[in-house]
Amino acid sequence: MNRKRCLLACGLGLLIMTGSVWGAPLLRDGLYAKSVPARVVAMSDKGPWFLEIHSEIKDKKIVVPKGTRMELLPCSMLEIILGDAKVTLDTDLRVWAKIAQYHDKNYVFLMNYFSLSPAVKQASDRSASQANASAKVNRIQIPEAVRKRMAEQPVVHSRSLPKVATVLTNKILINRLGYVRTHKEKKVFVFDGLGYSVGESPVQVLPCRALERIECLQNMGVGPYRFSIAGMTTVFRGQTYIYLQRALRVFNHGNFGQ
Repeated sequence: MNRKRCLLACGLGLLIMTGSVWGAPLLRDGLYAKSVPARVVAMSDKGPWFLEIHSEIKDKKIVVPKGTRMELLPCSMLEIILGDAKVTLDTDLRVWAKIAQYHDKNYVFLMNYFSLSPAVKQASDRSASQANASAKVNRIQIPEAVRKRMAEQPVVHSRSLPKVATVLTNKILINRLGYVRTHKEKKVFVFDGLGYSVGESPVQVLPCRALERIECLQNMGVGPYRFSIAGMTTVFRGQTYIYLQRALRVFNHGNFGQ
């Protein structure tokens, strides 16, 4: 029964991801969203935090409209934004992020950001003599409609680029072995070197498709199964997390487990 339910859930998740089932469109897991104008919205001081996008995000036939809110995953870049004195609830940002998908819901893993200043308005109180003088010198003038659009563009603060040293807590892990277990109603990855302790503390797994597939596989069998994973570890307010990019089941023989 658990196997049938898992297969049905996986099938529905695939249909929803491709937009074949009625409901909100979902972006595919792992999509890299570049230079997206957005704003961070907080439900409370302790979260959760959401990213409200100010322009639509397209991925093949899937279009997520502007105004959509997606929950932000805890990560080092989110902690930097929350600690940035220049960023408030009214500050517009331009963000680079990875999109995660878990149980028919999209999440955002921030990679980088710029804060944007309000639109700069051009001075309109120039005298007629100054306007005539500039017209004589500049034979090719910028049309007024183009000049107005240029004035309304937000300005990027180059000093708002996060320091490289502040995000060194993000580490890439490749071909690491271990188990995914439930601890205090949360999924954690326990490192294991084929039965030998590797001296690393378990890390909490962030919502993503890789975690969903692991849960589906474990619900079908007796588990827990050992996996070879690749992903990125990050730290948010003292807690270590891992964002999985890949998880492959490892088969062994003898007394090394399943």
